[in-house]
Amino acid sequence: MVSYELDLFNRLHFKEKASFHQYLSTLAGKKALEIALISTLMNTYFDLLITQEKIKIAQEFSQKLKEIYELRSKQRDYGLIEEIPVLQAKAEWENTLILLENLHRDRDLYIDTLSLLLGKEPKELFARNFSLPDNIPEPIKIPGGLPSQLLERRPDIIQAENLLRATEYEVAIARAEYFPRLSLTSAFGFQSLELSNLLQASARYWNLAALLSETLFDFGRRKAQIDLKEAQKKEALHHYIKTVKRAFFEVSSALTELESVEKKIQEKKKRLQTLEDLYKLAQQKFERGLVNYLTVLDAERQILSEKIEIAALRGEKLKRQVLLIKALGGGFKGF
Repeated sequence: MVSYELDLFNRLHFKEKASFHQYLSTLAGKKALEIALISTLMNTYFDLLITQEKIKIAQEFSQKLKEIYELRSKQRDYGLIEEIPVLQAKAEWENTLILLENLHRDRDLYIDTLSLLLGKEPKELFARNFSLPDNIPEPIKIPGGLPSQLLERRPDIIQAENLLRATEYEVAIARAEYFPRLSLTSAFGFQSLELSNLLQASARYWNLAALLSETLFDFGRRKAQIDLKEAQKKEALHHYIKTVKRAFFEVSSALTELESVEKKIQEKKKRLQTLEDLYKLAQQKFERGLVNYLTVLDAERQILSEKIEIAALRGEKLKRQVLLIKALGGGFKGF
């Protein structure tokens, strides 16, 4: 059975509008999920690149420490140095081997996670689709003067706005429930009694009395529905305001963290240069017998640690840019 109602008081019109904005809200939720998935994918990809960079640094350093260990072993065999510097060099080399093992484990974990996010087997993904770059890519340049209107594209703001609009129409629907409904057809598909009364000239008031009796004596049900929809409207308004505030806060935090990471990178580069100068000086003094070999090894260890921290910070900067793009609702293309 299909029957059509006369929308005398816009109840069906309000229902259509409410459903439309609920639909737009659902689409925005889908977009938010897509952005979240892409952000997770990119962060995992950058974690993989960072780990590869660390492996590259550790491998180069491990090779150097191995050569130093072999050199100290020969010096000991010729009676030029004692056993202690040899053991110290060996221990330092073995430490880098342990570090490499841990880094390779992390790399495999990121590969598995990346493959899971892309829905492909690791072997298929890296053997056929693409190869990883040798170095961590440079961050993109963020344009100046980005307008706050960018935040209007954020899916969560669009979602909250459409939910608010939907609740406004739902309040109107609840109010329209106070008015009678007229069906065009009866249960058998013929003209309904309500329509017949409506069209008769004698039905001056459309014979609404019987129809209104149901509305007037509903024991407060419709009023309770209006109160509920009004409360939901207020809740949706507070949620919208909270969402907008959170958007500005997230953008501000992302920009602040980007600036902080960049400062740390520059400070680390300066410290790395100082440590490399210190290592050269320690090496020269050791060759002259002015310091023990532990001083040289300590300088080497600090250089390795600093290079790995710089690689991590460079990757962190890329991940912070992903966070900024996510906070802006998908980027700043066109601005």
